Amino acid sequence: MVPECCNPTIIFEAVPECYNFATRIVNFLDLQIWIDQEGIHGAKLWSQEIVNAIDNSKVFILFASAKAFLSKNVTKELALASESDKHILPIFIEDAEIPAAMKYQLAGIQHLVHEQGQTEQTADNILRTLGNLDIQS
Repeated sequence: MVPECCNPTIIFEAVPECYNFATRIVNFLDLQIWIDQEGIHGAKLWSQEIVNAIDNSKVFILFASAKAFLSKNVTKELALASESDKHILPIFIEDAEIPAAMKYQLAGIQHLVHEQGQTEQTADNILRTLGNLDIQS
């Protein structure tokens, strides 16, 4: 069961290479979640929809990987979430060095680490972490 405090709008940032993993995690969570590949419908302005989603979110979850860290869009979205004082939860799905362009936004933020084959455990860790955040629904 999901604690009441944990029904915020959550943004999952996943590059295409991580999308399947992100959707497996989403299937374990009973939360209101927005993923850019699912949350943008036809005839919508992609950049405007992402900005609106970040503005309306409580938490920005970043699936951290080498590919995500190379993405200019991920860098922009992380900066928007940081500038909007969103809770940021990085989940490292592989060993990857944080690039200079993201170090400021991620400095001092405790991250989660996903272990291969431990999707349910990662989902539980996300729920526990969200439960500890001061999030008002």
